[in-house]
Amino acid sequence: MPSDRRPEPTQRPELAPLETDDRPVMWVGMAIWAVAFVVLVVFFRDDLRRHHAEWWLWTCGIGVLFGLYGLRFISRRQKPRARQEWPSGSPESASLTEPGSWPKGPPTMSIPNSSSKGGGGAGADGTTTASE
Repeated sequence: MPSDRRPEPTQRPELAPLETDDRPVMWVGMAIWAVAFVVLVVFFRDDLRRHHAEWWLWTCGIGVLFGLYGLRFISRRQKPRARQEWPSGSPESASLTEPGSWPKGPPTMSIPNSSSKGGGGAGADGTTTASE
């Protein structure tokens, strides 16, 4: 007689997000749109006019413009990551540009304890870490 109990699922370790540089992908995409635009203008301009399909040229132009916007978006998104500061002396304060050097968790910082008795999880110096 089979058991109705299912085996408990094993916990998988939480994976850190993979940090990538997406700018080369954007440049390749913009180059493809630009090449398509040039090919259409040089070789197929008359055919596009004859068949009322000049919107293909606009599509290529918009593809390049969206690529420029994507480059701007990616660059702005990566700037805060590069400037992110971690407590000095911690293993997380390693260079953030090296692969595998992203911190494992949020930075901890000392917060002055506002209670006059210094209780409530405060350290010996009257401070509490943000991770507590």
